[in-house]
Amino acid sequence: MPYIMWNDSFSLNDPTIDSQHQRLFDLINALHEAVMDGSRTEALAAALAELKRYTEYHFRAEEELLAHAGYPGLEAHQHLHREFIDRIDTFIARQSKKKMGLFQDVTSYLRDWLIDHILKSDTEYVASLGIRR
Repeated sequence: MPYIMWNDSFSLNDPTIDSQHQRLFDLINALHEAVMDGSRTEALAAALAELKRYTEYHFRAEEELLAHAGYPGLEAHQHLHREFIDRIDTFIARQSKKKMGLFQDVTSYLRDWLIDHILKSDTEYVASLGIRR
């Protein structure tokens, strides 16, 4: 069973954004599975790096849509994105120094942040994009 499961409550009714969010769910699930399987440090590092890469891609795409739509909360939204990337960087630094400690806390943070971000912050911009929810 997946660690974090996509369902319709996460849908913003935009196929592109929804598919990108689903990919983030998949990456967090893959990271969690690697943790639970006791994967080697290199596998965990690769999973974190891929999560960061794709998250940056998604945030860039989302921010471009919001800028194009003239979303008034863009700057605050970008700040939330930057904080998340900074947190992933912290996890990567800890992991590379083999100080990851309780890696399950990392996956819990990632899961909780993504769910909260989609259901609260992302939902706020839907009307600015002309999407009906």
